[in-house]
Amino acid sequence: MDRIDHMMTRIRRITESDLPILQKLAAADRHEVVLPSHVVERDHQMIGYLSVGVIPTVIVWLDSDRANVRDSMAVMTFYENAISDRGGSHVIIPCSEKSPFRPYIENVGYVDLHVGMFIKQL
Repeated sequence: MDRIDHMMTRIRRITESDLPILQKLAAADRHEVVLPSHVVERDHQMIGYLSVGVIPTVIVWLDSDRANVRDSMAVMTFYENAISDRGGSHVIIPCSEKSPFRPYIENVGYVDLHVGMFIKQL
């Protein structure tokens, strides 16, 4: 094997047989595996994964003073239904600490990813 090739990072589509191995490796590194689409390898060893275009991400802004909880719920219902209608099974939404919706987002089924984003299975 060429020395350069030996050190190259390789990214390939994930296979069904990759998933248990990837989950074990990620768990040992205190990470979760969330809908992976690709495996990252170096030296024929898995070193990570990507989830590219698998989970729709929704960006929302509603005026803090003029919008209310009912408006937030209407928007959330709309985008969740739109994603589900198109065959989506999950959604990610960023939500800043300053958002009036932040204290409620987990109450409506979203799971905190601890990076300023939340995920929900539809």
